[in-house]
Amino acid sequence: MIDKLKVIFGENGFLSRSLPGYERRENQLEMALAVGEALEESSPLLVEAPTGIGKTLAYLIPSILSEKRVIISTGTKNLQDQIFEKDIPLLKKYFWPPLKAICVKGRNNYLCKRRFLETLRQPSVMSLGSGAVLKKLHYWYQRTSTGDRAEIEWLPDDSVLWSEISSSSDQCVGSECKHYHECFITRLKQRAAACDLIIVNHYLYFADLALKEGDFGAVLPGHEAVIFDEAHQLDNVATNYFGQELSVYRFLELVHDIKKELLSAGVKKSEEIDSKLEALEISARKYFASFDGFRGRKRLEEFEHIDQLGEVAEKICNFLDALAGDLVTLVDLSPGLNSCHTRALNLKRLVHIFTSRDNPEMVYWCEIRKRGAFLHASPINVSSYLKELLFDRIGPVILTSATLAIGDDFTFMRQCLGVPDEAREIVLSSHFDFKNNLIIYVPKDIPEPSSPQFIGRFCEGVEKLLCITKGRALILFTSYKNMEDAYNLLRDKNLPYRFLVQGEKPRNTLLKEFKEDLHSVLLATGSFWEGVDVPGPSLSSVVIDKLPFEVPSDPVLAARLEKLRNEGLDPFWQYQVPQAILSLKQGVGRLIRTVEDRGVVALMDVRIWRRAYGKKFLENLPECKVTSDLKEISNFFKNDHGCNFFQSAK
Repeated sequence: MIDKLKVIFGENGFLSRSLPGYERRENQLEMALAVGEALEESSPLLVEAPTGIGKTLAYLIPSILSEKRVIISTGTKNLQDQIFEKDIPLLKKYFWPPLKAICVKGRNNYLCKRRFLETLRQPSVMSLGSGAVLKKLHYWYQRTSTGDRAEIEWLPDDSVLWSEISSSSDQCVGSECKHYHECFITRLKQRAAACDLIIVNHYLYFADLALKEGDFGAVLPGHEAVIFDEAHQLDNVATNYFGQELSVYRFLELVHDIKKELLSAGVKKSEEIDSKLEALEISARKYFASFDGFRGRKRLEEFEHIDQLGEVAEKICNFLDALAGDLVTLVDLSPGLNSCHTRALNLKRLVHIFTSRDNPEMVYWCEIRKRGAFLHASPINVSSYLKELLFDRIGPVILTSATLAIGDDFTFMRQCLGVPDEAREIVLSSHFDFKNNLIIYVPKDIPEPSSPQFIGRFCEGVEKLLCITKGRALILFTSYKNMEDAYNLLRDKNLPYRFLVQGEKPRNTLLKEFKEDLHSVLLATGSFWEGVDVPGPSLSSVVIDKLPFEVPSDPVLAARLEKLRNEGLDPFWQYQVPQAILSLKQGVGRLIRTVEDRGVVALMDVRIWRRAYGKKFLENLPECKVTSDLKEISNFFKNDHGCNFFQSAK
């Protein structure tokens, strides 16, 4: 394979001759060779691959040559779509016409025939009044070959009806279903099993991985290798899927489904079961309502009343036991009732988990969202889960991202993800000219972020920067509060730029408008720190309010820091600093997306100059000029070094 890759990616090689506009890059070849060796030798690999080297082709082509069934897992749906809709057709056309590839989504993206046909026969309370919509869905159902919701552009994203006619892994009855062989998920698995490449996202991959081996709820077929693109997200995704979550909606969904299945099975008189369902719903609502009155995330032991909830939890378990006892006599009537019986017992097990809270390797916490309280049991460390279920069972495992290493050191990521010692690692250099095309501004005359005066002075600095850059800025915040406070202050300054704010419109709409309105300014937090790709003059400045340290009071982070402290390690330097460095690298990476891009990154955190860790952050940024003088920023934008972006943006 190695010789073939050298020919394909080499000077005057296959790609140079075949792909319109292809630009040969030495670092792309280096990555392709490393991926090829890992696939041949079934050995794990870590690759930090900067933006612009063409890493997608660098792992897709070796995957095809390996003749293994390879899963490509991405961090975002955008990248998943790009690979399947752009890169795969390109490779089939110019490189390997017989290539078989498929894009697989989570099971709730596909229609469940059993639940849909039952809804048509006996519309539930949730679907009453949706007659016209059900009629349109039935017309689509008779013609679709995939059952993929994406084909129904007219159905709103928040449609309650879709949850009635799709199926979670809990609701799926597997091979007992009379529609099993015609099921869209069954057919999807069959198609995937016949493919060379399977394109998924991290959420689906780990949802499958977290299921018991052989569980019919799984969607993905067996595979011989997996490549994780945007692998820096794996710690958070794995923490979610190897933990447990409980909310009142699990109970309400069970109550609703039991009633629906009883009706479908022809059980006419179920007053006793109905009374138990009503009592279960009342108790569940009472239990979760007791967490009202605060916002955010908090450990369960911090709630003064948590132990007093034991009595309510016991009632819930008794009702679930009683329901399971009633349902066990009815399971032969339908696979749906059998599924509800199993779900009742599983819910009882979950209630016990959150009542006992006896696993020292888990942290138990509550999160209040707009829809209410959600209880979580999260692993303090996911490395053991990943070692056992991923690295020890599936090989090779290849991890790549633009942000995996601190300098050239992968220790932090290795420890977080349980990467085996034998894993090879490479850090690829960027071919972007950062010395000439990037300047970093860090002021020295601004209060520290903890100061009450910070946000006002921050906005004064932003105003000066925007006047230099003529808008064209992405302002990244570490909290919604800072974003909202800054927006209110900047809006009052009557600057001649359009301000777009996260939350006012869908993410894709905001990014589209930001790209199209050349002098607009986008204020955002959270997910906008990564996955934002705006090449060209529309984005010529990235402003970051402060170093992205996670809030130390966050329940999962606090538990991890406490564990490190108990092991005699310094949690700040061992965990918080490396994590913040990787997050900062992601934010800074939003600016330079092509060789023509040019601009300024403004880090508005004076601690970079004042604290010992500041130097560590600067060492991990692209090699370019760092200044605290706004005049140098102004001069930088006056001199375009042959780039016409700034001239055209005037």
